[in-house]
Amino acid sequence: SSGWMQINSSVDTSYHFGLLFPNTSYLYRSQVRDGVNIEVGPWAVFTTPGIPGPILTLDSVSVQDHGGIVYATVDPNGIWSGSETHAGMKLWYLGGTPTVQTGTGITIPSTFVSSIGSVPSSTTVFYQIWAVNEGDSVSINGSFLTPAPDAPVQLALGQSYANITS
Repeated sequence: SSGWMQINSSVDTSYHFGLLFPNTSYLYRSQVRDGVNIEVGPWAVFTTPGIPGPILTLDSVSVQDHGGIVYATVDPNGIWSGSETHAGMKLWYLGGTPTVQTGTGITIPSTFVSSIGSVPSSTTVFYQIWAVNEGDSVSINGSFLTPAPDAPVQLALGQSYANITS
């Protein structure tokens, strides 16, 4: 749609538009009236910026004996009216059942925590964190290795031992 405005002023005037669509070009021109004459300026174009994409931050990874916990922050990075940020985190290892956590309608920076357990020793655990809104989608991918099992205590034959702990 088109719209017109009239400003009666002999000084420079600026006008702020509201409710414009993101990443959209608009055509405009100025008209100056001095009571008798009308001076029409040239056509010009301005483009509104797009919606910023969300920001993901990997806060930490806590590796445990048989699994781990991944901590991340999802920041919607400004919200355009009516838009939502959706995010999630997935942890898995080959041969295991993945754990998935998701969230929708994120409007403020939010912490995501996901854990996985019952993972065999010396196993690589993979994680993927993602966020998407109307502007962009981002993801972080990584992995960690669960620790190897403790080595068994080796005792020499023919020796006597007391208070043995490992």
